Amino acid sequence: MKKFSIIWLLFILFLSCEREKSFQAESIINDSVTVVNCPYDITEIIDDGTNRYYPKCINQTNSGEIFIGGHSLLLSKIGNNWVDYSNLYADTDFYIYEIYKDKDGALWFGSTEGLMCYKNNTFINYDSEVEGHEVICFDEDPAGNLWFSLFAEDNLYKFDGTEFHKFMIDEENNFSYSILFFFDSMSNIWRFAYEGSSHITLLRKYDGTLWTTIPIPESMYLTYFPFNFIDKNDALWVTTKERLYVYSDNSWNTPAEYNNTHLTSPFQASDGSYWFMVHDEEGISKISRYHNNIRTDYNTINNCPLVHYDFFEDIEGNILVVGDFDGYIKIKN
Repeated sequence: MKKFSIIWLLFILFLSCEREKSFQAESIINDSVTVVNCPYDITEIIDDGTNRYYPKCINQTNSGEIFIGGHSLLLSKIGNNWVDYSNLYADTDFYIYEIYKDKDGALWFGSTEGLMCYKNNTFINYDSEVEGHEVICFDEDPAGNLWFSLFAEDNLYKFDGTEFHKFMIDEENNFSYSILFFFDSMSNIWRFAYEGSSHITLLRKYDGTLWTTIPIPESMYLTYFPFNFIDKNDALWVTTKERLYVYSDNSWNTPAEYNNTHLTSPFQASDGSYWFMVHDEEGISKISRYHNNIRTDYNTINNCPLVHYDFFEDIEGNILVVGDFDGYIKIKN
């Protein structure tokens, strides 16, 4: 693919003061949990009772600037100052799927409007390099190359720091692949695949030369789109509507603490603990921590409809959580 064309969108030095607000409002729930509110109304209840606008993802620069993205939403927070960057997107009805921090500390924003990067206090637009597609998921290989997937396309893209390269996925088979993908420490790519329906039928691993199929539990065949990630020990964690699955040392196990539980948004902190959102049949969501075979649930967030939540560990070691509320939750880990 041709070399990228850089479009400088904005310099922080020349920000309009009208878009910046100083705001300090924190609600301390207990010794461990704090709700950090923001000065913008970033959730909106629509006619059917669901939240149309809400935060979807969160990340932080190495200097401490927190970014929150979602439906028609891009905010940042430095200290008590909040800045609204939502007008960077031409379409006011945009959606940010993920904010990813690479090994050099740059933030990458995948959205319905394409691809954008925040580096050295400057936004860089790479929309022309993804041909107007929606960018969904990011990961880095052990060599430090940035990879990402596009909505409604099985292929992956790689950015080596200079050029973008399109990586054709499994051309010999007629599979459809999950938008989520992950690298392990051996540079293998892991993806779930579908054959003829949206139900999971295959777990595939690519070693750089060949694709192989990993047998999956029979109960997983009845599960729609799973949330999954590779942990620091190269174990694959998969959350579904029924239970938690872990694939390690060529075998599957299901921690009993999460049987018959609807889990989403798996995340691993630097101390090795695992974090999830737990949803009950009434739509009530709780934060759950799993470490050394011990499950700890935190306070109910809201009597809210089921939406996606995102976890992130800040530079101080706190766990930050965004969902359908104005701001984010901070938990001492």
